[in-house]
Amino acid sequence: VGQEVLYIKAKRLGLDTKEETRKTLEQLKKQIVVEQFLGKEIQEKLDKISAEDIKLYYEANKNNYTEPAQIKVNYVSFENESQKDEIIQKLKEQKGKPQEASIVEGDTSIAGIGEAKYIIANLFLKEKGQMSDPLKIKDKFYVFSILEKRQKRQKSFEEVKSEVEYEYKMKKQQEISQDLLKKALEEQEVEIFETANKNETKKDN
Repeated sequence: VGQEVLYIKAKRLGLDTKEETRKTLEQLKKQIVVEQFLGKEIQEKLDKISAEDIKLYYEANKNNYTEPAQIKVNYVSFENESQKDEIIQKLKEQKGKPQEASIVEGDTSIAGIGEAKYIIANLFLKEKGQMSDPLKIKDKFYVFSILEKRQKRQKSFEEVKSEVEYEYKMKKQQEISQDLLKKALEEQEVEIFETANKNETKKDN
């Protein structure tokens, strides 16, 4: 109701007949018509996608559907290297309250510590139950114990079926839109030329 009342008032002021308004309405009309056309054409083609198409897309892009390697660690920190034997013993005996952190392969930082790219790479070389030597990060030393280790895992098609289907349809939608545009340009014999960079100077032949 509020919109209708304001629309009537705007018409009284003649805003609906302004050139700027007319151009905007024309652009909106084109946009709506084009969207309806694309929507119809795209949906007809998407409806033809089979379960086999989706499975083939998964097989061709398996690397995108993996669960990365991950470790869970606990650690203690100390400032003087002379404390290392005492700290290591406490960690072995599970005394005190060590911090815990989960790290995914490829991470470059550890929660609660910060940037530690090379430390992380070193930790992934260890097995569950193993402990690191004292490792210096910034102005502190850290000793890590590997609590859990999970290897990189390929997700099965059934696990990611809905994700694969969504991504495949989005990809096909883009391809269909580009193909429709290309055909329309060819049918109407339209050629597109790139304009020169504004900073470039036009030279006469």
